[in-house]
This record gives sequence, structure tokens and C-alpha cells, in this order.
Amino acid sequence: MPLITVNRGVNLCSTRQHQRAIEDYNNAIRLNGDYALLLQQGEFYRELGQYQQAIADYNEAIHLKPNYVQAYNNRGILICIKATTTLAAMTHKRRVN
Repeated sequence: MPLITVNRGVNLCSTRQHQRAIEDYNNAIRLNGDYALLLQQGEFYRELGQYQQAIADYNEAIHLKPNYVQAYNNRGILICIKATTTLAAMTHKRRVN
């Protein structure tokens, strides 16, 4: 069952149906608890701009597999993006005031 759910999730993502894909991945993760599925689901959340949820999925993948380099990499990239966005907003606010 998890493989069928994952495959359907991949197909949904390829047709830009990210929310439905995430639902399928959530079901597969609940049934299987696979760190690689968490990484992929994190990517779906990243594509949707839901960075905090993506980071949470990467954190869980790292918890399940502490030496999972790709999860560390993806999490680091999003943390940088969030920090840059925050810094840009602060700079803009200072310039406006």
C-alpha cells in the first residue's frame, strides 16, 4: 500500500496537485515511517512556499536517519532563504521608516 500511495503522490506532484500529493505522502509516512518520504514531502512543501513545514519534515528525516546528508542540505538551504527574507524585510522596513 505505501508504494502505491507514494507513486500516486509523485504523479499528483508532477501535475502540480501538491496538496493532494502531500496527503498521499502523509498516509505513506504514517504507514511506513520512511525518512526518504519525509525528504520528498519536504520538497513538496518547499515548492508551495511552506518553508516551516518543509523544515519540520527535514528535521524528522534527520531524526530517523541522523547521517542523512540531503536532509541537512535541504534544511540548511531553507534556513538561509528564511534568514535572507527576514533580513530583506527588516532592511525594507528601516528604509521606509
